[in-house]
Parts: sequence; C-alpha cells; structure tokens
Amino acid sequence: MPASILLISPYPADHVSLGSILPGEQWQMRHALSWREAERLLDSTAFTAIITEASLDGRCWQDLLDRIQDTPVIVTSVTADEQLWSEVLNRGGYNVLAKPFEAGEVSWVLRNATRQKGPKAGRKTRSVNASC
Repeated sequence: MPASILLISPYPADHVSLGSILPGEQWQMRHALSWREAERLLDSTAFTAIITEASLDGRCWQDLLDRIQDTPVIVTSVTADEQLWSEVLNRGGYNVLAKPFEAGEVSWVLRNATRQKGPKAGRKTRSVNASC
C-alpha cells in the first residue's frame, strides 16, 4: 500500500514538481493549497508524512507541529538554510527540503520519514510566544 503524503503549499509548481518526482505506486499524494484545505484533510485523513511550506496564510510550520504529534513534518522553503534546518530539527520537525526540489533528496527524505513509527522522539513544544 502506498504511503500517504500531504503537501501543503500555495505554489502549484510545488505540487507538479513533487507529483513528477514521486511514483504513484509508492506514494499517494494529497494536496492542500491553503491552511484551511490542510486542516480539512488533517481532520479526515491519517498521513504517513506531511510536507509543508515554511509559511502559509499567516501561519507557519510550527503551527502544524502544534497540531500534529505523531506524523513526520518536512518543511520546504526557497530560503532553506542551516538556521531553518536547525530550528526545524530542534523543534521536532523531521527535515527540510530546499526548493527547487531535487529528486534524489526528496525520495531519500520521504523514504526515511515514512519508516518512522509512532511519535517523534524528543519533539519539543514551542512556547506560546514563539513567532514564525
């Protein structure tokens, strides 16, 4: 059975790019262009992993971590750098994917993320005052 992946991004090019990278027999992709769409899907579907844009509709990836406790969260950004990567890992995210997406990196990150079982060990809760 394919792993169920949710991509949350307002950029149609991200959805097209990842759709072309991930073969359908291994990955079942669901798509959300907005935070509202993502919440609707999260309420009705269990996902093996979630890929999210760093910031969307005035919300950010930390808001997703607050909502999702047992699913690997992978953050994407055109400005992916060591600071973002460090913050994502320290706050309990799974990994960061730089854009434009590189097929080998995407496949490697998702293969490893979908092998993870149960809650992410060491996930830290962000403080209420933390900003995106």
